[in-house]
Amino acid sequence: MIPVIRRIKNLAELGLKKEDLYNVYKQAFSRQPYFEYFPEGDLEEVIFRLECIINNPGSVCCVMFLNEKPIGVAGGYSLECEKEIVEILQESFPGIRPENIFYLAELAIGDGYLRRGYGKMLVTEREKYIDRKRFAYILHRTHCDNTISQALYGKFGFISIPEKFQLVPTLVQRDSKIYLEKQLRIFSWRKI
Repeated sequence: MIPVIRRIKNLAELGLKKEDLYNVYKQAFSRQPYFEYFPEGDLEEVIFRLECIINNPGSVCCVMFLNEKPIGVAGGYSLECEKEIVEILQESFPGIRPENIFYLAELAIGDGYLRRGYGKMLVTEREKYIDRKRFAYILHRTHCDNTISQALYGKFGFISIPEKFQLVPTLVQRDSKIYLEKQLRIFSWRKI
């Protein structure tokens, strides 16, 4: 069976149950290397995050279905919506132009569907919808030890930004993040 990917502009249009997308998200981010903790009642927070992805300017949200069941989600939007990340990057690149950078916010594949090329399919589909007239770069942030994510995005032409590394405190552990970028068109997002 071949999965189907649909771009969505609101959760209601596909008749999705919030719990179905929440379960995909929870399955993807509660395992290694993320180990995120999902307390009872976290459903609304996760759905709010996904709705923010859908509703942000220039956003792209794609959901992968297999037999009408959601098994994956990928989303992204303008970096200007991520104030914390902009501040972190401005430490190394004071002239950063967040309005010209597309931020890859999420890529989640549910349990039982890993290592089948579904992540690659979602990344490909999401990238089709990025407005290349507006965005000159794509930015992705991942865990330093998430070699699977780094390899996947490397296949799509992403390179590590060597000047940027981030330590993020979490409930479970201290989290190390790196940033990867891909240039879509010639444009300087940093003042030289």
